[in-house]
Amino acid sequence: MESDLSGIPVPSVFHEKSREETEERIISRLKSLRPDIYANRLQPSDPAVSVVKSVSAELSEFRSYANEIARTQFVAWYKDQQRTRRRFGFGEEYKNRAMEISLQLPEEMGAEEKLARKSKDVLVDSDREGRVILWVLSQAQNGETHRDLTEKIEEILNQEDQKIKTDTIVARSAVGRPFSMSAKIWLYPTTPVEVFQGLNKRFRDAFAEFRGFGKDINLSWISSVLHVPGVQNVDLSETEPLQVGKNECAWLNEVDLGKKEEGRQT
Repeated sequence: MESDLSGIPVPSVFHEKSREETEERIISRLKSLRPDIYANRLQPSDPAVSVVKSVSAELSEFRSYANEIARTQFVAWYKDQQRTRRRFGFGEEYKNRAMEISLQLPEEMGAEEKLARKSKDVLVDSDREGRVILWVLSQAQNGETHRDLTEKIEEILNQEDQKIKTDTIVARSAVGRPFSMSAKIWLYPTTPVEVFQGLNKRFRDAFAEFRGFGKDINLSWISSVLHVPGVQNVDLSETEPLQVGKNECAWLNEVDLGKKEEGRQT
């Protein structure tokens, strides 16, 4: 069972203070420690105040940076049962930003080439702390993404205002895994031939809707798609199931339903 940490307040190591608040506190502290020296000094025109202003600015920036590192360490990572590192909290934001990035494509470019440069889904992953991998699934038939898009995603999301300071964003194409299906279909004697004729399109449509990152293609799922009213039996003995990894996606290569078998009485 995975933990939901979304309700945990983001912690801070240091109390957030502005440059002005820090400057005021330093001057007040100096006056309280040595009132005989600083009571009538440290006015805005005093050169020492310039030093205090510079130190205050540095301290304020240091607090913000240290707190952001702490948030990343405390909230952004946790281990699941498989001991893999998963991104929490910021993962959905990275995914949404990556999905919004698009390219200007020339009109003369082929349709499939264009689809390979358009994202369909993004999986946020990591192989070590501080390195965020965005696996990009394209709209192309095999799901693989052209480097034009992955390089653009890296360029934009690695900008300082787009990410956590301690992160490095790496964009990679999803890995397409081809899948072919061969089946023999038996119909009842009274089943219209149109039922058989519609199975190819039915399976292709169902496959396109189902496929995605890490989704295995099981024979039981195939059988459930093809077992429509009027179908007596589905033989998938020539089809092998396909298991895919978390950054992989199955794509449909060939569909062979052969010729419809005559109704077989049981």
